[in-house]
Amino acid sequence: MLYNEYQINIFTATGLSKNADKENEDLKYTYELHDDFSIFPTYANLLSDQMMLKKVQKLEGIPAFNLNQLLHAEQLMYFQKPLNHEQKYKISGTMKDIQDKTSGILITYEININEYDDESKKIGDLAVREVISVFIRGLGGSQFKGTGFNQSLEQIPKTPKTEPDFVQEQYIDLNLPVLHRLAGDKNPIHIDPKNASKVGFKFPIVHGMNTYAIALKIILKQYLALDDSQVEKFHARFTGFVYPGETLIYKFWKQGNTFLIDVENKERKTNILKGYIKIKESAKL
Repeated sequence: MLYNEYQINIFTATGLSKNADKENEDLKYTYELHDDFSIFPTYANLLSDQMMLKKVQKLEGIPAFNLNQLLHAEQLMYFQKPLNHEQKYKISGTMKDIQDKTSGILITYEININEYDDESKKIGDLAVREVISVFIRGLGGSQFKGTGFNQSLEQIPKTPKTEPDFVQEQYIDLNLPVLHRLAGDKNPIHIDPKNASKVGFKFPIVHGMNTYAIALKIILKQYLALDDSQVEKFHARFTGFVYPGETLIYKFWKQGNTFLIDVENKERKTNILKGYIKIKESAKL
């Protein structure tokens, strides 16, 4: 799969900019004529998302399922090189693990997004590597314990018991799922009330990657002056769901060049996400 699009990135970034500040810093990601127009780092997931879903749906031995059964469970991104809207990319992926969780199965894919030269057909530098885990409800029962790949990854630390170094509340705009869907994630659970109700949700839910991306955006604005080239890795587990119109409380603990993250739902008092963002050692925090 080859991509060279920046319009979709604008949809993505606009969805994260509903509470933009008066300095218009977000124009870097939302205005294609900006002097420093850039692709927001987590946009890489939208490039790989559809390819990964097609691979999951074609897995031998996996019964047919619909997208209502699928939830994003965990996301790990290694940022090697910032994405460039003038650059073409080639995306490749391999299934690394599949685990029976009784109520469903957990499938993990590793995705590489490499620069690509259309004329020479040569694959260039690695820009982003992703490890994506999805949970498919209702397909459990094989009792397969997995390949061990997930256990080999650096684990997400426990949330510290100390007070966080930084806290920010974030209102989730009612139209955020619509904007993110325009950017490429077409799972009906995020737009169709009937589909959402079939799997126990009162309303369509917010994409997990929105919650994920907002955490990174907060760190970029608070500590890095939006210099996303300084981000090395972002690993998070999705522990709950979010309805549009709710408020999330983002808590951060700074430990050297790593920020531990815990996200709570203000209204329903539930946990939404746990993870960490690692900044390059060369960065000045």
